[in-house]
Amino acid sequence: QRRPGSAGDAFDLLCSIFRERSADSADRRELLTSLDPGVRAHLRSCLGLVSDPDHGLAPVKCLKSASQRVLGTTQHHTVFVCEDPLRPVLLMSPRIKATTSILFLHGLFQSSTMVEQLATELLRELPHTRFIAPTAPSRSSVLGHGPSWCEDGRTECQQSALHDSRVELLHVIRQEMSIGIAPDRVVLAGFAEGGNLATWIALQAPRKYAGLLLLSTAGHTGPQLGAKWPGAPQLQVLRCHGGLDTLVSDEAAKSNSKELRALGCDVKHAHFNEAGHGVCVGMLQEIRAWLHECLPHAVGAQDVRVGVSTQAQPSTRPAV
Repeated sequence: QRRPGSAGDAFDLLCSIFRERSADSADRRELLTSLDPGVRAHLRSCLGLVSDPDHGLAPVKCLKSASQRVLGTTQHHTVFVCEDPLRPVLLMSPRIKATTSILFLHGLFQSSTMVEQLATELLRELPHTRFIAPTAPSRSSVLGHGPSWCEDGRTECQQSALHDSRVELLHVIRQEMSIGIAPDRVVLAGFAEGGNLATWIALQAPRKYAGLLLLSTAGHTGPQLGAKWPGAPQLQVLRCHGGLDTLVSDEAAKSNSKELRALGCDVKHAHFNEAGHGVCVGMLQEIRAWLHECLPHAVGAQDVRVGVSTQAQPSTRPAV
């Protein structure tokens, strides 16, 4: 016999929402708010409750809001900023003064809530690093409806989405600059589709970023912008790819690594025979070692313990 509030009851209620295409009761609306943003976006699309695309609240505006859920580790405050329930932002902020940042972009139909465990693992030995993972706007594609930065930027509509996403994320990077973290102290990271956008942002940068981390991604460079990619020369790139990845072929990943090397990037292509479309333990070890090289603790930085805040504070350093 099922108890009220059990997983079985929630499943039955979810089925009834799909079957009747209605969320007009309090318990149904409560269930919707508890779903992952990607699932919720798809369900709202099925119910005809949302326009396409649903841009929602930009990440930098979410970070300035007061709506948050604070958890924590021994080295980092963990905050989910949920001002827009469809576009939560994960922020892991060090308990000492931050001197470096990682901006992580999730994959297609995923969200920031799915990368909390990965962030915790990567930051174990990086007590001075901020980790920011925004959630993409919800869009429709041939695969369905849900959070998506873009697809591959090859059509005019996709190019527009790619541009809009890039602008949003550049605002986040500028916020990091406002607290004294220069672009050369920021690693751009992306999983699958998120890696495509991270690649495009990094290559266009007028100043080189600390590094580019690509996980299970083909790393498309988006629309062609001419022969020069100012952010490419000597950009440190780590690509981790699984030999059993059935969504992004090994050939596509190797081809993009070759392309990035031709542009002047310093690419390390780490292949994991037994890994699929995801992150394995071996990848975590490889990434941690690489991050230590890209994001060393700033020389002379003081380990001043700080309180949790989602907002960037003005810096006394000169503008960069």
